[in-house]
This record gives sequence, C-alpha cells and structure tokens, in this order.
Amino acid sequence: MGSDRQALFAALFRRHHAAVRRYVTRRAWPDAVDDVVAETFATAWRRFEEIPADPLPWLFTTARN
Repeated sequence: MGSDRQALFAALFRRHHAAVRRYVTRRAWPDAVDDVVAETFATAWRRFEEIPADPLPWLFTTARN
C-alpha cells in the first residue's frame, strides 16, 4: 500500500498543485502562499483516505481553513 499511496498522492499533487496555488495566491499574503500550499498538501497526505473522488473542492476547503 505504501508505494501505491505514494503514487496516488504524487498524481494528486501533480494534477492539482497549480490550481491550489492559484487559489491561495488570490486569498493569502504573498509571504504565506508557499506555507499554506505546503500545509494543504501535508494535510492531504495525512488524511489521504478521507479525500473524495473529486479532490479539488476538498483541497480548496483545506487551504481556506
């Protein structure tokens, strides 16, 4: 499961990183963007099993919070 999870997470990251970064850039101070995006994906890694089939709204909500 470990390598499968890593591969699935890597695909999620590649597919949605740019959209999450754009979302955060519009809402956060410029100095905070990298930290918010990193924390969003760290949370996604920790809670990977909870991410729905359409992950982008979940990622946006996580970034907003």
